[in-house]
Amino acid sequence: MLYIHSRVIGDFEIRHVFNQRSVIDVYSAKSGTYKMSFYVPLYRGEKVKSFQIDKNLLVTLQGP
Repeated sequence: MLYIHSRVIGDFEIRHVFNQRSVIDVYSAKSGTYKMSFYVPLYRGEKVKSFQIDKNLLVTLQGP
């Protein structure tokens, strides 16, 4: 899987939801096809700056 931190609002996303969360899009690494998106809530009012996924663990860096 390929995980991309999306900084652009999608066609079917609600703006206030997008502004209050970070969006991670998931694509197939083999075919490049879109699989899904998931949201990461703000932490102390800050969106995700970077992230790493290891097996089933998501680690984010959030802050000023």
